[in-house]
Amino acid sequence: MQLLNFLKVFLTTFFLFSASITLHAQSSWVNKFENEKIAVNYKKEACNDVSNGIYKENVLLQLVNKTNEKLEVTFKKELWHNGVCSNCNSNSKEHIVTVVLNPNENTSASCSENKQLSIFSRMLNLKKSELTKFEIKDFVINIAQ
Repeated sequence: MQLLNFLKVFLTTFFLFSASITLHAQSSWVNKFENEKIAVNYKKEACNDVSNGIYKENVLLQLVNKTNEKLEVTFKKELWHNGVCSNCNSNSKEHIVTVVLNPNENTSASCSENKQLSIFSRMLNLKKSELTKFEIKDFVINIAQ
C-alpha cells in the first residue's frame, strides 16, 4: 500500500514537473534567421478565444534590429501544411511582410497584436491541417527614412 502511494506521488510530481518544463520551453524564443543587421526569432503559443470556442496555436515571430539605424525589413513567409508547401509558388502579398524597426528595436507578434508577424499553426481541438514547416526567405533590408 505504501509503495502504491509512493508511486502515485512520484508520478504526479513527475508529470507536473514535465508539464512545467514543456510550458517554459514553449515560451522561449528560438532563432530562425540572423545576420549582422537583424535577428528573426519564433515561438509557438496557444491563442485561445474560449468564449467563442476557438482553440488554436500560432507561431509568433519576433524581429530584432541589431543596428543603430532605422531599418525597413521585407520578407516572405513560406508555409508547409501536412508536409506540402501551400504558398511556395505564390507571389501573393498575403505572405509578404514589411516592418520598419527603429534603431536597436525589437517587435513581435502576440495572439492579439501585430498579426502580420503571426502564422496560424493548427486548431488545438481538431485534427485537421497542421503547419509542419515554415521558412522566412527573400529578405530585403534597407535603411529606412
